[in-house]
Amino acid sequence: MTFEQLLYVEVLSHSQSLAQAADTLHISKSGLSLAISQLEDELGIKLFERTYNGSQLSQAGQRLIGPSLKILRAKNEMERIAKTLKDPSKTPKISLQYVNSSIAPTFNKYVCQFLSQHDVILKMSCHHANHIIDNVRHEQIDAGLIAINQVDQHHIADLQFAPIIESTFRLIVSPDNALYNVSAVQANQLIKEKFVLFDDPYNQEMFNRLQFICGPLNCILTTDNSTTFINAIRRLNFVGVGRYSQTGSQIYHLNQSFHTKSIDQLIPDKFIFGLLKNPKMTLSPATDEFLTGLIAYLKNE
Repeated sequence: MTFEQLLYVEVLSHSQSLAQAADTLHISKSGLSLAISQLEDELGIKLFERTYNGSQLSQAGQRLIGPSLKILRAKNEMERIAKTLKDPSKTPKISLQYVNSSIAPTFNKYVCQFLSQHDVILKMSCHHANHIIDNVRHEQIDAGLIAINQVDQHHIADLQFAPIIESTFRLIVSPDNALYNVSAVQANQLIKEKFVLFDDPYNQEMFNRLQFICGPLNCILTTDNSTTFINAIRRLNFVGVGRYSQTGSQIYHLNQSFHTKSIDQLIPDKFIFGLLKNPKMTLSPATDEFLTGLIAYLKNE
């Protein structure tokens, strides 16, 4: 069994014919057929059924295609790691996680600019704040962008946190909502509303504190998608709930008719949005440059 044979099986399983697979692999049709037959002889099973409609994975082939792909992925990963170990300076890798998808457009311009000027591999993904904190703490990622309530900062006492902006917990309403022209939101007014909540444990914790004051509130939707969040406010007349750093710029870009409402008279609503790192983790010069530039860019934004 060779890696080439496993690759041939993978390509043929997604091709309409042996000829098409051979063209994709840049080998002869007879060479491909021979390689597949030799692998089948070695395994003692038929991987493909040959029909007038082409070659289709047999039942045995369908069982084995998963393990085959794992082998190919492991090979690629081993080669990638070996390349990095041979010359770590060639392609630095940067891993960053952030809370909530709605903040991504804020730094996309900086990311594109940095990648156009540096040869790096950048991996970015959206996660809950507690997941990001754990990953930073256990050195699974280089850094994380989180927003955390001032009273909850003991959760990151062992980590390095660079504040970028202070944000607040806000309500977002459309012109059709009864709260739109209200100057100071009262607890009894919130009982009548339906809510959409940004999916984040610290948001949920603040929403729970709000419920301690108001009583049970009608949270209909929890989402990490900013478009869904906005449509629920605009089309269903829900009251949006989120940190201003999550909702502010994104909301106004998409719908300038929305109003945000402070609820600081009901609960302590202050958050700090910033960059989280592990002081025990040594970062590459490229990563340090990326993160320093990102902080400066977000502060300006």
